[in-house]
Amino acid sequence: MKKVIITILGKGQFIKETGKYDYKLAKYQVENHEPKEGKLVGGVLKEIVKPDKVYVLGTDASLWHIADEYIEDYEKVLIPYGMNNQEFWNMFDTIAKLPVENGEIYFDMTHGFRSIPMFISTLLNFFTKVKKAQIKGVYYGVWEATSKNNGITPVVNILPLLEMNETIEAFTIFKEYSDGRKIANILKNGFKQIPNEEKRYFKEIQNLNKNLEFYSKTVGFSALKFYHQTLEKIKQLINEIESNEKINQNFKTVNYVIEDFKKELQIYDGLSSTWERDIETAKVFFEKNRYAQALTILRETVLTYILEVLNLDIFNEDLRETKLGKILYDEQERLSKKEETLYFNKEFIQIYQKLRDLRNKSNHAFMKREISEKSIDKSVENLENYISEIKNMFYNANIVKNKSKLIDLFN
Repeated sequence: MKKVIITILGKGQFIKETGKYDYKLAKYQVENHEPKEGKLVGGVLKEIVKPDKVYVLGTDASLWHIADEYIEDYEKVLIPYGMNNQEFWNMFDTIAKLPVENGEIYFDMTHGFRSIPMFISTLLNFFTKVKKAQIKGVYYGVWEATSKNNGITPVVNILPLLEMNETIEAFTIFKEYSDGRKIANILKNGFKQIPNEEKRYFKEIQNLNKNLEFYSKTVGFSALKFYHQTLEKIKQLINEIESNEKINQNFKTVNYVIEDFKKELQIYDGLSSTWERDIETAKVFFEKNRYAQALTILRETVLTYILEVLNLDIFNEDLRETKLGKILYDEQERLSKKEETLYFNKEFIQIYQKLRDLRNKSNHAFMKREISEKSIDKSVENLENYISEIKNMFYNANIVKNKSKLIDLFN
């Protein structure tokens, strides 16, 4: 994999003795490496990393002769000062064009402008997401610490700050859409960095990573059975993780995930029936803007409720789709002919019919000529109402009539 150093060159400090701008000679220590003397951190970093390519970013006022002396073989990249919105965009466009695809990037911002740190965070995010590069380090020489460090200027790697941003982004996606893949990836990479002899203390992280990935798949497919099974596994892992001090110290990301899962698990506390859990899951998916999936879950919950009330196998496909499907269809036909329903009360069949119609629209991608933008908004509103009405009906109304005759139809 190609190693790339990107370093920023400024105009230095004004030296009274010479009346010129220059950089002071210093002993720079990059992380745990031996201190090396030089005027530019980029030059010291070059000796350590031994990159395939070095890009030096600077303005027309930068001290390019210093780069010639202390970095030598490099490519000059002229950027504007970043004094306004347009210049920031010009700077971004220039740097974004650097051919760093799939490479390892070491970024030094020691000698850059004061606005650079915030800008670099955005830029490196672009390199990671769009150009699929790996950010191996983001370095900053702390000149102010030299006098307290035996004359050696520490060069710190502030990559953890960028990783915090990545964690926030991953957690936001998880919280909004129940997609835990990015968090799982962060945990996976963190586990890889643990020394082999220490890995046994972090087995819960490996298990959580696997369960998060599978949880995301169950959400993607609305796989209710496996969704709840995975939640139970994660619930057990949470108890183990919270008592593991090493994990709490080394995987701060986990704390955010745990708290959100606790809130999600609380929704299902005290619910004994499958239909009770599933109606709550439909609401959860609706609140995460997964409308089509919430709609599917709601329809399946209706079938599950009926089969559970009748003490029949909820996972028997013939009972669910063939026999119960026909019974509900016949009831709707009776209602359309203004006849009395035989097995379910009228209000239930009416709302089930509305649910079926909305599901048909959704399953066919709303591909009908008469559907307008307003109808999409109305559909979202209707779905929310259907979830609430059906839940209320299941808890407070006896929707089944002629129960024994209804059971006979399944035999």
